[in-house]
Amino acid sequence: MILKVGYIFSEEVPHDIWQVAAEHEVDGSRLIHVDSALSVLEDKQAEESLTEPEQKLLNICQAAEAEGLGDIVINPP
Repeated sequence: MILKVGYIFSEEVPHDIWQVAAEHEVDGSRLIHVDSALSVLEDKQAEESLTEPEQKLLNICQAAEAEGLGDIVINPP
C-alpha cells in the first residue's frame, strides 16, 4: 500500500533522503521507503535539531509507520 502525500519538499531535506527517494520513481514522483527515511531522520535528530521540512517528513513517516505503510509517494514540484 502506498500513502500519497501532496507535500513538496525543499532543498532542506537531507541528501541521503533524496538518494533513497531517487532510487524509485512512480509516474515522475519519488518513492520514499518509510523505514529508510525514519532511520536517516532519527539519526540526524539524535545529533542535531531538524529543519522544519525534515520534522514534517519525520512526522509523516512516523504516521505512515503507525498505519503499517511501507512507502510514501512525494509529488514533484
